[in-house]
This record gives sequence, C-alpha cells and structure tokens, in this order.
Amino acid sequence: MNKPTPSEIATMTKEGTWPDSQEFNVLDFLLQASPDEYVPNPEKMLQVRKKQIDWVFVNKAVTKIETTGNRDGLNKKGTVVFFPEGIEYDGITIPAGTFGIIGGSHGTVISQKVGQLKKEYYLVNFKHDLDSSVLKLKRLGNKLNETFYESQGTGNDDIRNEFWSLMDIRIENGEDYKPTRTEKDDFLKDYKQISDQTLSLWISHHEEGGRRSSTIQYTQIQLDNWKVELSRMTAYKDYNILTPVVLGAWDNRALSQAVKESLDGLWQRDEDGKLDARQGKKKVLVPLWAKSATDSTSLEKGEIQKKITTRYEEWCKHIGFDAMEATYMPWK
Repeated sequence: MNKPTPSEIATMTKEGTWPDSQEFNVLDFLLQASPDEYVPNPEKMLQVRKKQIDWVFVNKAVTKIETTGNRDGLNKKGTVVFFPEGIEYDGITIPAGTFGIIGGSHGTVISQKVGQLKKEYYLVNFKHDLDSSVLKLKRLGNKLNETFYESQGTGNDDIRNEFWSLMDIRIENGEDYKPTRTEKDDFLKDYKQISDQTLSLWISHHEEGGRRSSTIQYTQIQLDNWKVELSRMTAYKDYNILTPVVLGAWDNRALSQAVKESLDGLWQRDEDGKLDARQGKKKVLVPLWAKSATDSTSLEKGEIQKKITTRYEEWCKHIGFDAMEATYMPWK
C-alpha cells in the first residue's frame, strides 16, 4: 500500500479519517508573556504562513464564542507532528522527541483564551509519514491551511515560499536552482490557483538561498514587556525608551514620540517628588518591530537599518538630542 502524500494526509484530517490522534494541553505550545497572556511558542508552532498569527481574527473569534456561547468550532482537531529525530526548520532547531503544531495554531490560541485547555489533535510522524522531509512538512502545512476551519486559508505568498524553499534546497544540494518538470507539476497538481506562468515568475524573483520563516506577531503586552526589559539594562539607564514602534513608522511617528516623551519627562516625578534618571533626558532609544513580511525582508537586506541610523544621527544634531538610537525586536 502506497504511503499517503502530504495532500492526502490533509484531506484525511479534514474528513476525519486520519487514524492517529492524541489529546494535548494547549499550553504545551504556548509561552506565557504575562500572568494573563499567552502567545505562540515559535519552537512549537511550525508556521508555513508568511504571518504567524492574525490577532484581529483571534480576538473576533474569542468575542463571538463568549457572546454566543457556541463552542462547536473548538472541537475541530488541529494537526501535530511528532519528531523522532531532531531537525532544523527555518532556522529553528527542533529537538528529537518533541511535538509541533503544523495546523491549528489559531485554534490553539483561541482555545486557551476561552479556557478550554485540553484539545484533540491529529498526530503525524515526521519520519514515518513524511519521510523526514522538510518540503513535505511545508506541503502538509499549506494544504492544512487550505481546509482550515477558521477560514484563514493558504495564500499565494505561502505557496511561493514553499516553492522557494524547494529552490533553496536544490541550491544547497549543488543542483540547478530551477525545479524539474516533475517538481513543477507536483505544485500545479496540488495548488489549482497557480499556473506555469506563476512558477516562472517566482523563479525569476527568487533570491538564491536564505530560509523564509513567518514574521512574529507581537501582542501589546509583549511590546510593553520588551520596553521594560530594555529599561533594566545598564547601557540604557539614562535613555528615554519609547514604546516599540512598527518599522514603517520609524521616521515621523518615532521622532514626534521621542520629542513628546522627553518633554513629558520634565514634568513627571516619582512618589518622593524626584525625577526618574531617564525623564527629560535627551538620549532616546527607539525599539522597532516588523509587522509584515515586507518589513522582515527589509530588515534581512540590512539597508533600512543603515538609513535609519544615518537619519537619526542627523536629527540629533538638528534638534539637540545627545543620542537617538534604534534597536530591533526579533522578527523571525
């Protein structure tokens, strides 16, 4: 009997005919960002999508469940992969003997937020079911997203990234970077929304080498916590540290926020009537974070960092600040 392909495995999970499943505690796949806030653990959620978590969607789903009391959607099973052997996946080391979600990340977060911690998942063995192939793992993830009950779906960007991963692996193996006719036909068979012209366009736009992983989506609590962590560092003891700013607002918004918060600091005192060491100081630290795949790509190329450094130095001279520096939150 032939082994099911990743596409067939995804179909079997949709139809409820995949034979292996297991109950997990959803907290096994999450990190605690604060006493009341949990976020995805990137080492336990193996996203193939360009965006790791859509928090707007999560919050809408939670509100709907809490308002209507209808929890039927929570019974839909996600899909977990068991790794008998350790692997490298998009720059993340996955130790042997661990489990990772490949389908159902949004459902996992939603379940935690509404207090349903026990959840059933289909179980796929990376070695026996996927032949220890990262490409098959990504194909499974994309096909699961196509049938995802939360209607997030698989976009062309996710399929393109899977195709580029194939090209990356061919380069690493010393082969021609262009996929074979058989490999192209495999994509066309599984993804009806693309064509030969689509694949040709992706080949022409491929930058040789380099893994493409999901952009981390931070919650407001995580952003606030990052500011707190920076404020504890001795190197920044006399800096006014801004609340993290999205990369696309590194210029006008960051500058106005820097001036405003430094000015506000002149009027703020602690309980004893003393100024904080950072308040009113003319040294500013701007934490920046990537909100989109485009932001991540800009940071990976490295040109935007140089531009920001140059512009911040120019502004310092113009407005009389002693320092204005940028720091970057992890984006992958």
